[in-house]
Amino acid sequence: RNPRRNHPESVFIELRNGKKIKYHPSYLFTREELDNFTDEQRAMLKRQRKEYRERNNIPERQNVRAQMAEMRTYMSQMAQSIQSIQGSANSGTPPQEVNTDQSTATGISQVSMGTNARSPFGGRNQQAQRRQQRQQQQGPDE
Repeated sequence: RNPRRNHPESVFIELRNGKKIKYHPSYLFTREELDNFTDEQRAMLKRQRKEYRERNNIPERQNVRAQMAEMRTYMSQMAQSIQSIQGSANSGTPPQEVNTDQSTATGISQVSMGTNARSPFGGRNQQAQRRQQRQQQQGPDE
């Protein structure tokens, strides 16, 4: 706003502590100044600021606590949405039975679909273990 306090419609007011300051509703006042406003001066400031907002169609500001509460509600709703999407996408457990019928194969492993955000091929160690198991099962002559 105007830190120099030189609005053409400003007036001098006397605070409770006897100090005289320039007053206009557009000015930002220090905490000390606001604490020393009389009840009438504080009410006048609130009224004039409210009238200005209404006249210029400016929405009233929310206080920080209201903004934080609104943000927490929004984040909670987002978290619930994400959980429901993840829950419907996979249950986090592999299927009890694996269909090995090639005629209904989709190209997507049922086992990999049941894992929780892991690669269907496993990590490096898992891949090495699987290769070893396949080689042992096939035998040395193949």
